[in-house]
Amino acid sequence: IQVYDSQFNLINSFGQKGKELGQLQYPKGIAIDKKGDIFVADSWNHRIQKFDSKGSPLLVFGSCGDGKGELNEPWDILIDASGILIVVERYNHRIQFFDGGGNSLGWVGQRGTTLEENLANLFETPLNLLAPPAFEFPTSIASDSCGNYFVTDSGNHRIRKFNKKWQEILTFGDQGDQPGKFQYPLSISIAPNDLLYIADLNNNRIQIFAQEGNFLDEWTQFGRLSGIFIDANDMLYGADSESNDSRNPGWRRGLRVGSARTGEVRHFIPDPDRNPGRGTTAAEGVAVDVYGNIYGAEVGPRALKKYVR
Repeated sequence: IQVYDSQFNLINSFGQKGKELGQLQYPKGIAIDKKGDIFVADSWNHRIQKFDSKGSPLLVFGSCGDGKGELNEPWDILIDASGILIVVERYNHRIQFFDGGGNSLGWVGQRGTTLEENLANLFETPLNLLAPPAFEFPTSIASDSCGNYFVTDSGNHRIRKFNKKWQEILTFGDQGDQPGKFQYPLSISIAPNDLLYIADLNNNRIQIFAQEGNFLDEWTQFGRLSGIFIDANDMLYGADSESNDSRNPGWRRGLRVGSARTGEVRHFIPDPDRNPGRGTTAAEGVAVDVYGNIYGAEVGPRALKKYVR
């Protein structure tokens, strides 16, 4: 974690490439619990790591596999009101649940594509013979004020909505660049008014939707986002780790902070690498704690950064 003051001057840092405790390989999603402890999806190490607020490792769990308690490229983490960790596994195409000690409580989901679903509809396959829910490379999860869950089913270019019992109640979106369509929706966050903000990665935009999946607006001023977070004060934090001359030309990588109400970008934390090339360097995952400190998971440097306001 790197710590920045209100002028974004670097104060402290931890994390480096590796497989040992406290080391990271392509960190993605970040979640912060009520104590201020930090959970990181250590994606290419196929595990979750827990750190205290100073960056000391406290817990690690998970290993590569598809069994109970095993993980395959965990991509995002959500902590629910009861303290359960909900982990999105990109390559296991499922959502797995863990208690605070890292013990698996089971999972929902398996791999499935829209093509298979369309064929099932064509041949009028009874719903009770299908195995819901089916995902294709899910990458992000968020919950609304009613306890419903929204998952970016990225490989299927759509959003899935589930109730508290993980029964599917809505699916919207398909592949395309028109309003309401997606090209790999990578991250989702929900504002205090329950509007959905979705980082539509390959369309270089944020799309905003109502709870029922109705398209409301699209913004491009936050860049090509791989991570998005909205805090209780309607501040939007967008992580752009991929913009370059071929993907979103004219944009600098970094974290942009602005209003989720108006779309005004108010602050920019540039990628520390002045010559990032074509790979991924800047923060890809982003989260904010109750004190307004910003945490960025950097895929290229295999590190976490903390920005103090």
